[in-house]
Amino acid sequence: MGSLQMKVLGNGVKKSQKNHDFYQQIFKDIDGVNLFSAINEDFYSNYWLNTVLIDDCILSKENVKDFFSQNNIETRYLWNPIHLQPLYNKYIFLEVIFLV
Repeated sequence: MGSLQMKVLGNGVKKSQKNHDFYQQIFKDIDGVNLFSAINEDFYSNYWLNTVLIDDCILSKENVKDFFSQNNIETRYLWNPIHLQPLYNKYIFLEVIFLV
């Protein structure tokens, strides 16, 4: 990669990280809303994807999605776990717990 490409890539990562900081500020005081973040300084994330978990009893995910959309912020729902996919409705899900 050329130096210009690396600069553009670096600027994009910085922008994504600033967006993550912005979302942290928005959600920091709202119980039931959790933004995934790097666990500590030993981990590095470019935050190309910001994931927010919202307890349905606190806020409706549809209301949050609509609010962001009205403010020109793109959102989308994450995938469901495979055992909750419609294709697998007819199968029994067995939860396995490993004890160490």
